[in-house]
Amino acid sequence: MNNNSILIKNLSKKFRKNEVLRNIELELEQSKIIGMVGQNGSGKTTLIRILSQLIPFDSGSIKLNGEALSDKSISEIGVYLCESTFYPNFTGLENLSYFLSLSEAKVLENRDLFISFCMEQAINKKYGSYSTGMKQRFGLIFLLMQKCNYLLLDEPMSNLDYEGAKTLKKELKKASKEDNKGVLIVSHHLEELDNLCDELIVIKDGVIKKIELTNKRVIEYDLVFNDSNSKNVFKDITNIEFRDLSDKKLRVLIDEEDMIKKIFTDKRINNSLTEVIKVKDNWQKRYIEFKGTSNYEE
Repeated sequence: MNNNSILIKNLSKKFRKNEVLRNIELELEQSKIIGMVGQNGSGKTTLIRILSQLIPFDSGSIKLNGEALSDKSISEIGVYLCESTFYPNFTGLENLSYFLSLSEAKVLENRDLFISFCMEQAINKKYGSYSTGMKQRFGLIFLLMQKCNYLLLDEPMSNLDYEGAKTLKKELKKASKEDNKGVLIVSHHLEELDNLCDELIVIKDGVIKKIELTNKRVIEYDLVFNDSNSKNVFKDITNIEFRDLSDKKLRVLIDEEDMIKKIFTDKRINNSLTEVIKVKDNWQKRYIEFKGTSNYEE
């Protein structure tokens, strides 16, 4: 255990009879970025809310820098939630000054951050006039300006364009490596976390599993059969990954050329093939859970 970390042990949470989190084990160290991916209802937002002390947990423990999480220690944690709101009749500058307890002159010392997120002009406009994307960028600016050692971000890229997402990744890397902050970023989409995180985890049905990145060769062939029955025979007997393209055609995914030769020589299906077309041969990133069977491809 690192004393400069948020340490979660055996954390569980139920809503009525629904167990949302089950014996969660996780350590977020300073200077480290952890990416968490999961579908709706997987428990990821619940975990962020518990760490933010917005909702209680049922059992387990959370320690921040070796001590139990408390009202005093929560100031160490900055949180970005999708529904974060500010005063609509205040300008962006006034909101930052008020919520960060800084003079407007001090806020304006962060001009480079406003420029990075294309908010330099908008900072003097009322928050209520901001578009959804502008509100999201503003919320991220607010988070990055906080004087805390840990940053928790729930779906921060959901309304960002390409440039906004690129800027956020750059700023989070800077916060982690230069400012020694621990970062936990949550997303629906694994590709959003690419080239950002030191560690990737998946949360499914309230359980966390670590995932690793491997490179896998993927060769794609289109197979055209005499009829749909012949195609279905192939589907029944093969252990090769495939997907249907039409009633007589399907695409197979293999990782060795020899595998396609085996198809040619299989007497059960060889005579039913009318055409074999090589479509693609490349390497793909594949994220594989350390424990479990699900794959996440990009």
